[in-house]
Amino acid sequence: MRGYIYFIIAFFYISCVLPIAISITFYLLNKKQSNILFRICSSIHGLLAAILYIAAGIIESVLEEMGLTIRDGNYCIVYQSLHIYEILFILPILSIVLSFFWFKGNKYFHFLHILTLIFLINYLFLGVYIISALSKV
Repeated sequence: MRGYIYFIIAFFYISCVLPIAISITFYLLNKKQSNILFRICSSIHGLLAAILYIAAGIIESVLEEMGLTIRDGNYCIVYQSLHIYEILFILPILSIVLSFFWFKGNKYFHFLHILTLIFLINYLFLGVYIISALSKV
């Protein structure tokens, strides 16, 4: 049982820290960009992805505390929360697109976006699973 807990902790840690590290890498390597707003917007994609991943758990906890779960027949509120969560995934994708135009460093670092997109897809599926509380039905 102990190994299972360590695996869950390691998975959560890696899946939150790695996208943030990618964002920090893009920010630090974009020194040629003189506008700080462009520099931040083109490198915040990993941080936004990790925030969305953590937000899924917070949303689920709040909905459960309020008694608004699918088990209790509150489909409408849960699905509205899901739609808002899904719409927020536009922000990291927009940041990835902006980094293709505003990043002034080595263009080979854009291959890190593949890893970020894999994490985003993972966060989307896990977030929908967590918010809808399908694991508790």
